[in-house]
Amino acid sequence: MALELASGARETCTVSGNDFTLTGATSGAISFLTAITKTAGTVDGSTVYAYAFESADPSTYEVMEMTYNSASDKLVRVDTVHGSNGASAVTFDTATGAAVIYRTLTDADVSSKAYSNRLSIGLGNVTSNGSNATGAFVRGSSDNVTVTPYSSTTKLLVTISGDLRVDRTSGSAGLVASEARGGYVNSSSVDTAFGQVATVLMNAQYAASNVFIESPFTSTFLLDNTHYNASGDWQVFPHHRGTNGNFTSNLSNLWIRYQELNN
Repeated sequence: MALELASGARETCTVSGNDFTLTGATSGAISFLTAITKTAGTVDGSTVYAYAFESADPSTYEVMEMTYNSASDKLVRVDTVHGSNGASAVTFDTATGAAVIYRTLTDADVSSKAYSNRLSIGLGNVTSNGSNATGAFVRGSSDNVTVTPYSSTTKLLVTISGDLRVDRTSGSAGLVASEARGGYVNSSSVDTAFGQVATVLMNAQYAASNVFIESPFTSTFLLDNTHYNASGDWQVFPHHRGTNGNFTSNLSNLWIRYQELNN
């Protein structure tokens, strides 16, 4: 059967396994039967892509390829596109009307598997890591974002941006520098520096304390299935380091933006 977009359809439903029995259109919407009839002469067996979620917990959701059964007025799950359980089927509440199913996707949504711009997260101010000596990059233990891959063949394009500030606290005249960049947690649960390095330099003529310099930075990098953590997810974060112990550095106004790609 042909793909039918069933624009404007939104109904409550009762879920049993792969069967989503429709129980009526919500306020201001139309039924799937009405929507499909408007775009197809034959409705039974029509393929639709639908979005379902639990009324009590909308974070439990799934986008599915489904077929419509007109005799019992139900949608039958054929395949999971993506959802709160990744690429696997979600177990919905089976109570009548506990789930809502609505607006099937457009051709563009379906063909891209909803990879684009899945989420943008603001981390806010990251706690200072204190006086950083020369060596490994450091970060706050909770300053990270975890992304579950849609499949093992997709890649994650990550951009981390924010402000890097260096405060001189002591020491004689000389160059003071701090670096910021991105990173990920590898399969051995080890923080791994990754992406472009942004550097902020303190003017060498300043020997006094209580002076600072602040500069914006951006680090962009691409991750694939070799960059998963021990749980099989991407776990990314911003972090920073210094060249000596005569200053403190802080990251602020941080954003992590990511886009999952299919190639």
